[in-house]
Amino acid sequence: AIAEKSIAVLPFADMSEKKDQEYFSDGLSEELIDLLTKVRELRVPARASSFYFKGQHATIPEIAKALSVTYVLEGSVRRSGDTMRVRTELIRADNGFNVWSETYDRKIADVFKMQDDIAAAVVEALSVALAGGTSSAERRVTNPEAYDLYLQGINASRLSDDSLDGYRTVVSLIERSVEIDPSFGAAWAALARTYFAMSEAAGPVTSKGAIEKARSATAKALQLAPNAAEAHTALQRLKSFDWDWKGAEQEARRALELEPANTTVLRNASYLYRFLGQCRRAVEYMKTAVGLDPLDFYNMSRLGMAYGTCREWTLAEAAYRKAIELNPGAIKLRADLAYALMRQGHAREALATVELEPSIEARAFAKPAILDALGRATEADAAARQLSLTYGSQHPSAVAAVFLDLGSVDQAYLWFERALEAYDSDLLFVTATLSGSVHPELATDARFKALLRKMKFPEVNAP
Repeated sequence: AIAEKSIAVLPFADMSEKKDQEYFSDGLSEELIDLLTKVRELRVPARASSFYFKGQHATIPEIAKALSVTYVLEGSVRRSGDTMRVRTELIRADNGFNVWSETYDRKIADVFKMQDDIAAAVVEALSVALAGGTSSAERRVTNPEAYDLYLQGINASRLSDDSLDGYRTVVSLIERSVEIDPSFGAAWAALARTYFAMSEAAGPVTSKGAIEKARSATAKALQLAPNAAEAHTALQRLKSFDWDWKGAEQEARRALELEPANTTVLRNASYLYRFLGQCRRAVEYMKTAVGLDPLDFYNMSRLGMAYGTCREWTLAEAAYRKAIELNPGAIKLRADLAYALMRQGHAREALATVELEPSIEARAFAKPAILDALGRATEADAAARQLSLTYGSQHPSAVAAVFLDLGSVDQAYLWFERALEAYDSDLLFVTATLSGSVHPELATDARFKALLRKMKFPEVNAP
């Protein structure tokens, strides 16, 4: 059943003379989504789903049906220098009726106030209460150039290929934004988020430096916008990195209180409970995120990982297949699907699947266990040795997991120790997956328990 009080915000069209302001019109649409998401009576699909039909020839009724919404908000942006004209239209999808429309002529510096005005008009038209969330005062920007750079950075992050060079581009744009306007809280939160992404893409040698920069940006974001949920999520991630599990859970709960429909907040809460061995809670948070953003392949793939932590490999397989359907060109999905197939005893299909994986790195990590499952132990051992030479310095904990899959336990613990010494951020995901799903026998293994004690984990509960 489609809720009456439900709305999708479609990407606003760029009507600027040179057609070079798409990042600005997309950013405006995305921030309206975030603002309306904070209205607790209103169901609002998140960005990935709302933007899924961009550039396609789908009709309003088709989009509304796919997103399970009653209303659609669409619009256009015409920008010239530091001024903008924004046209908006609220449409009831089943009959095409124009519920409300308005044109706004504003200065760029007034963009957040305009967003508040649009959101207020929408909720008034839908007869819901606008309450909670982050006020325009906390989201304010005092300089149009700072806001423009921020939106360019957000756009660059969407286009990033998860490489260090891609993240450096994002950082350079957002750092320039906060240099111009140091009071721009949203930009500081985005900067923290990007540094976390850099820490995961980088090897252990450089990841700790990125984490320390994320620490400074998080502190600034919280100082400027203490009720911004994603700032608390950033602090949750820092506390996880510091192995402060009580503090991490406290920040996750605070972020969820502030914005229970924020998919980034939900996804990071799911990660935390995977770390803590509470796989059912991890699954439920990801199911909620997928419900809010059903066409987002990334969230769908993370639901697959959460199912895997619970040893529900059939459900994990289904989630990975759906993620591939949503984004056939995404990397690592076929490697994850292959692993889920192997865990169900379908090793031949797993090998055929992993050969289709576009990422050489992801293919290299998945193949040794699959080859071993096919009885090709010599090839599996050779592949694991080559893997350790090629990727060991960057992903020591993941290399440890591969050796554990092959039964080379002593070798695996050597790599675990290297990961600990390097403070490898991947170690959290690896230990959660190993103890929860792939190797549940580790829960009683003395060496693994010692490893978890070093990471200050509470006693791991079997899923």
